[in-house]
Amino acid sequence: MKTLLSRIHAAIYQRRVAWVWWVLTAAYMGLIFYLSEQPGSEIHLPAPDYLLHALAFGGLSFCLYSALRSSGASLLVAHGVAVLGTLLYGISDELHQMVVPGRVASVSDVIADLVGALVVQTGLWLLTRVVPKEKRGGPKESDIHIR
Repeated sequence: MKTLLSRIHAAIYQRRVAWVWWVLTAAYMGLIFYLSEQPGSEIHLPAPDYLLHALAFGGLSFCLYSALRSSGASLLVAHGVAVLGTLLYGISDELHQMVVPGRVASVSDVIADLVGALVVQTGLWLLTRVVPKEKRGGPKESDIHIR
């Protein structure tokens, strides 16, 4: 009976973690939208534009990956959907900038978005291959899923 209760508790905990990651992902996307909404004349960049795009959209791919994994997606699905989702959001971000005064859409920005997502996902993939699950922290797979 104790094992069943611990499994139920772990499943409830996992659902809460997934919900938090999805909310963080939506908030992060909202922040990117807000920043894209700023007129071009009000933007003073502290670093090259392509670097900021790679960092921002790399962060988005991390949020998407974490939300997907905490929702039960496999590693392959989480990596693939995180990259594809980030790419699609990057494209929509550039289309959005076409209607913002002083902003222009740029293919190079979409490429920087994709590169950021690929770098982050490659790093996460390597982390899952090199560092054992127990050393990365978090509950073990057997504690999460009810069998």
